[in-house]
Amino acid sequence: MGRLMVRELINIEAVDRAFGAVDVLRDINLKVNDGDRIGIVGHNGAGKTTLLNTISEKKQDTGDIDFAPGIRIAYLTQIRDLESDSTIEQELGRKGRQFQELEDEIASIEARMVDPAFYEGDWEPVMEHYTQLQQTLGRQWRW
Repeated sequence: MGRLMVRELINIEAVDRAFGAVDVLRDINLKVNDGDRIGIVGHNGAGKTTLLNTISEKKQDTGDIDFAPGIRIAYLTQIRDLESDSTIEQELGRKGRQFQELEDEIASIEARMVDPAFYEGDWEPVMEHYTQLQQTLGRQWRW
């Protein structure tokens, strides 16, 4: 009997991502094969969202991110505190509106963080605010 070939869907090698002086991802290596089920666990601010964004958008500073031909990447952010009588579609709409402002502000700060000039000014208070926003968003999503 021949051995079945497992299809490799995603291959990540030596990926780094920094926002200015802050290294968020360093030397990330990962292979995702067809049928794999993967969980990403870490405290608020550990870089889980940055990892997923980096993979899906191929926005690494160094390293390689390769997808198998025909693969389309999409991910859904965590959803907590679901209403039992709601459909998934209703919950996505409710949660999406509820936290869009927080997510927009976080994205705005991340966009500023990629500009080296950001770190020439008084960036520490902005980074503290960024961390607080992420923690607030994390608390809102807790069960």
